[in-house]
Parts: sequence; structure tokens; C-alpha cells
Amino acid sequence: MIRTGRLRAIVEPLFAQAPSKKISSRLVMLAALCVLIGTAISLARTTGAGPFQSIWEEDARDLLTDALARPGTKNLIRPYVGYFQVGPRILAQITAQFPISWAAAVMSIQAALVCALLALMVYVASGAQLANPLARLMVAAPMLFAPTAENVLSEIYNRPATIQFFMVYAVFWLMLWVPNSRSGRITLLVVVALSAVSTFLVVVFIPLALLRLYARRDRVSAMLLGFLLAGAALQVAGLALGLTNRAFALPRYDPIWALSSFVTWALPQSVLGYRAERHAEGLAQVLLIIVPWLIVAAAIAVAWRRLTRPAWLLAAVAGGHAVALACMTIMANGGLTQRYLLPVEMLVFSAIVALLLPSARLPLTRAYAPLAAFTALVLVVSAFNYRWTDTYRADSPYWTDQVKLGVQSCRDSERREVTLRSGPKPWYSLVVVPCHLLNTGRWCDSPYCVQIDGMAALPVDPSRSSG
Repeated sequence: MIRTGRLRAIVEPLFAQAPSKKISSRLVMLAALCVLIGTAISLARTTGAGPFQSIWEEDARDLLTDALARPGTKNLIRPYVGYFQVGPRILAQITAQFPISWAAAVMSIQAALVCALLALMVYVASGAQLANPLARLMVAAPMLFAPTAENVLSEIYNRPATIQFFMVYAVFWLMLWVPNSRSGRITLLVVVALSAVSTFLVVVFIPLALLRLYARRDRVSAMLLGFLLAGAALQVAGLALGLTNRAFALPRYDPIWALSSFVTWALPQSVLGYRAERHAEGLAQVLLIIVPWLIVAAAIAVAWRRLTRPAWLLAAVAGGHAVALACMTIMANGGLTQRYLLPVEMLVFSAIVALLLPSARLPLTRAYAPLAAFTALVLVVSAFNYRWTDTYRADSPYWTDQVKLGVQSCRDSERREVTLRSGPKPWYSLVVVPCHLLNTGRWCDSPYCVQIDGMAALPVDPSRSSG
């Protein structure tokens, strides 16, 4: 058996201290520009009605409807689709502060902005493990254009309800990040804590958090582990006490089946994207399983022959978490669920990149060749999977048109609220909007609201009152 001291020496490099770097105004401006570009890349993936005119499924039915109808403090602790998801709830509450006609645009922009910020955070957090800028870019940038996502089976971009999948992957790198600055440590703790109460999936990183505490034995590591354990306890307690409900899921706890699904579906599609497998049959389907595994085998062979400078431990940890997360979600859902594949795909990319780090012993072109080849593959596959016109969200009615219909309906009747459709039938992309938000000039209509004596001098719309 490996002695305790020797084991700590092996795992300590996995949690290496981040390099010190002075944060200049120029660097801040560059980071802000990258986030803006990343936000635009994310927003451009939504076709048809587009991100500014569509609100899809849970974003409409649960998040926005609740934000318009209930106080924000109650919404933050209100679960939906079987989980407590505080982060998406916060974004919905922010949306509710804007005019209702802006709701689709505000929700989409927020989600895209958070995704871009998480990608930037991954780029920063990977600095100690991946000093090479291209390698860091390859574990961060594909979050914005992942080839397995934003298709008819996985509409997760520009949606607060599905920001959890981006959080899950970011938490992997945050578990490895040891920032030097106080602001970095605060950011690390806040994001992990928020992720822990926004998605149950981060439970897969509890062993990694334990390993970090074992290796570093510091207060930050203890707090990170505590946040993940507390988040898991909250989610489990919600199910046990009946506060949340996953009755719609049909779990199938069969590890062999889940592992074979990773071999034949999760990894092949992660490497070659959704489009390649969409209509594949017969021999083509077999090749689409074999070829991705040959690519992985080639990356391992190149690293084994020392044509690169592989980070074997990082590759094993990232790859192991890709397998664990894929199997966990496959078994929990009782089938192959496309939207859960994004963090798995990004972990696969991280493992491959860790094997292909350029070697300082070789000439520059030879040293970069393996990583450059993988980068080119990811970019080509991502380009072919970047935009789809046959998604459900693409066929949504324009949100501003629906708001106009809602305004007319409230004016022509004594309704207290109207239900607006933000997605194509028969899907439940429905938002219940109180009529006082649509008709600001009639905020106190009988019989729902009656002026009491002495209050007639109040302005018609309280939002316009100077008092």
C-alpha cells in the first residue's frame, strides 16, 4: 500500500498554487472583452425566434411565472423539476424587475453572460495545471460552442434553467484552483456555494473535494467540502421530505449498462458531436463509435511516447469524472439524456488536452502539433454543430407579440392574469402574467382593487409616484 506521506506527495501537484499575476487595467479590459465576445457566441446559437424573443419551458413555466407572482425570498427556496436551483431563481428575479416585454431578452442575455463568465473562470482556474495558453483556451472556450448541445435534444444555451450544466463543469476546475489573492478565494467559495444549491450534479466532486482537503489541509478546502456536502444534504432532504419531486424520472441502476452507454454514446458523441450520429445506421454507426476511441488512443500513444508533456494525473482525474458523471446521470434518468452531456464532453476535452501539452524538449512546430490537431478537430466539429434550425425553441412565437396580445386581453376583460405562450404547442412554455404588469394605467381595477376613502389623490400608477 502507498504510505500516507507518499500519497500526499502524489496528489499535491493536482492542487498547485496558482501563479501570482498582477491584475492591470489592461488585463481587466481584455477579460471584459472576452466575456462580451463569449456572450455573443452563446446568444448566436439560438435560431428562429432567437434568444431575445423566446423563453423555453422551465424558464417560462417555473422561473419567470414564479418571479412575477411571488416575493423573491420565497422563490429562492422554491424547488422545481425535483431540485432546489437558487442560481436560476436569482436570474429570474432580476428579470422580473424589467418591463415584461423585455423578459425574453433579459433572461437570455443573463444566461449567456453567466456562461461566458464561467468560461473565463475556467481559463483562470486552469492556470496552475495548464500553463500553455492554447491548452487553457481549449478547456474553457468550447463551453460556448459545445458540439453536443443546442440541438433538438439539448436546448440549454441562453437559458437560466440549464445554467447548472455549465456550473457543474466549472466546479471541476474550481476544485483544483488555489488562488493567491483574497478576492480569488472569495470568488471561488461564492461560486462553489451557489453551484451546490443550484444543482445536485456537483455531488460527483465530493471525493475530489475530500482529496483536496487531504492534500492541502487548509480552511478554504474545508469550506469547499462543506458547501458540497451541505448542498447534497439539502437536495436529498428535499426529496426525502417530499419538498421536491422526481416522479417523472425512471432511474435504472445498472452500472454495466451505464458504462457501455458511455463507451458507445457519451464519448463518441463528445468527440464527433451530435450531427455525426444523428442519422447514422449500420456500419456508419459502428465507425462513429470506433473512430473517437481511436482518437483517444492516439492521444494516449503520443503522450506515452513522450511526444508531448502529459499531465497524467490530471488526465486520469478529468477522464474519471467524465465517466462517473455520465454514468450517474444515465442511471438517474434511466436513459440517454442529451442535455446532461455537456459537462461530460468538457471533461473529456480536459482529459485529452492534459495528454497533449506541448513539450519544451521538441521544436515548436512538433511540440504544438498534437494539441493543434485536436484544436482543429474540435473547431471543425463545433462549426458543424453550432446552429440548428429545427429546435423547438426556434419555432417559438415572438415574445413581444405575445405580450401585446396579453395587454389586449387584459384590457378587454376583467381578468386578473393572463397566460402567455412563449414556445410552440404543445410544449408548456407558458408564462402567467398579472394584468397589472401589462396595463400599468389600470393597476387598481374593480373588483380586485378598490380605492379607500381619502386615497383618491394618489397617482394612477404607483410606479410613477415621486413619493
